[in-house]
Amino acid sequence: MSDQPLKLAVKRRRWRTWYTLLLVVLLVFGGFYLFSIIRQAQAESRLRALIAEIEKDDPHWKLKDFEAEYNKLPISPAFLKCITAVPPGYRGWAGDDIESRVGALDYRSNGRDYNTRFPDKYYQILNERITDDGVQTMRQALLELAREPAGYRLHEGTRISLSHIQDARTIANKIYDESIFAAHQGDGDHVILAFQMAMNNARLLEQSPGLLDLLVALSLRNLGAACVSHALALCQLTDPQLQRLQLILDQQTVPPVDQLLKCCRASFFDDWQGARTDSQKRSDFIKAYTNPPDAKATWKEIAQHWIDRIRFEFILSNLTTTQAELLEVTGHALALNVNHPSQVLNYLQQQKSKSDNVLLKNSLDFCEKLVSTRLTHLALLDSLRAALACERYRLVQGNWPPTLSALVPQYLSAIPLDPFSGQPLLYRLLPDGVVIYSVGTNGVDDQGDVLETNGSPKDRGTRLFNPEHRGKKYEPSK
Repeated sequence: MSDQPLKLAVKRRRWRTWYTLLLVVLLVFGGFYLFSIIRQAQAESRLRALIAEIEKDDPHWKLKDFEAEYNKLPISPAFLKCITAVPPGYRGWAGDDIESRVGALDYRSNGRDYNTRFPDKYYQILNERITDDGVQTMRQALLELAREPAGYRLHEGTRISLSHIQDARTIANKIYDESIFAAHQGDGDHVILAFQMAMNNARLLEQSPGLLDLLVALSLRNLGAACVSHALALCQLTDPQLQRLQLILDQQTVPPVDQLLKCCRASFFDDWQGARTDSQKRSDFIKAYTNPPDAKATWKEIAQHWIDRIRFEFILSNLTTTQAELLEVTGHALALNVNHPSQVLNYLQQQKSKSDNVLLKNSLDFCEKLVSTRLTHLALLDSLRAALACERYRLVQGNWPPTLSALVPQYLSAIPLDPFSGQPLLYRLLPDGVVIYSVGTNGVDDQGDVLETNGSPKDRGTRLFNPEHRGKKYEPSK
């Protein structure tokens, strides 16, 4: 009997098995493909709905619209003059070339040297450098910047480049040097001019649509406030000078939290949109977030790099979902801002810790940093405003006010609120003076710890010293 029919049956069964396996594989991949299409369609629909909701409240939320409004402003002639007057490689009048000379001291005097005057030798070196004929052009340009009215921008381009940010920092270094030197000279009028220049410098940057510009602007304002605090620790300003400083502070408009968040939202959304449509931007994203290993990398580091690369490629393939999540989180944060800005900070921290999406975490980290810097800036300016009122009160009464309420309404229209707690700023009488402060980012009253005596201060505010303690080495009260 022939075994040919049996061989044919076995052969047919094998082919049926392969056909079945092939069909299962096709069905599985087809199912995944169909699922991804449906999921992508749902994400696109979700994103379109979120954008439509945003545009009801903020029709100019895209960066191009921000930039179009910004570019309508005329260019600041005084700022451009300052840039051209800056010597190449300038890092401040009290830079490395001075610090390396005999008798020099770090001119950024913090902590235990907060209210210590320069040694005579260092003062002489600094005086020679600052009064040199070569710096007069820049000094004149800075004075013009101080007097320039509002309504200018920094540069002709649609964005301020990193080099122009560096220019702003360079000018800030010059302003800081001038202010510290003036404080050591007891020149209150020059302290006021330097403070005005710092505020104008920051104001120009705050009108820009760039995120980095906003962060630098807030930092420059903080630096300006620190200069005035330093002057109050070194010398005695007159009542008219204190009133002029108060007037400058009263004229400041701090960018609201919702403006900062909207700028963050638009910036990151546009960056991710570019990564979806532009292969070069996508490649730049991968390089920036996956840190390619060098030639000396171990096999574990190489393996970790490829694991990170695969995870990041997956994130990039779902950018629509990431964009939608960003809009949802920032939208909720903006709603929280109606109650209190500190709630926004707490919410951003929570969302950042919960997310495992590196792009979303990075954007929320920047938003958190921007909001935190803004609240710190507001705390410093408001505590300085109250400190100036305290100093004016002491000049008239001969002693510090028992509470901040004693300053209202003659010296303050109202007690400033702590941006981190929503309560009035704290006030503490000390053996060597007083301190007006905010609880800071940790939300805890650390007894007015505002000086850099042991690392970063835990609270944020302004110290005022009794006249007999000014210009002397600071010793913490026990």
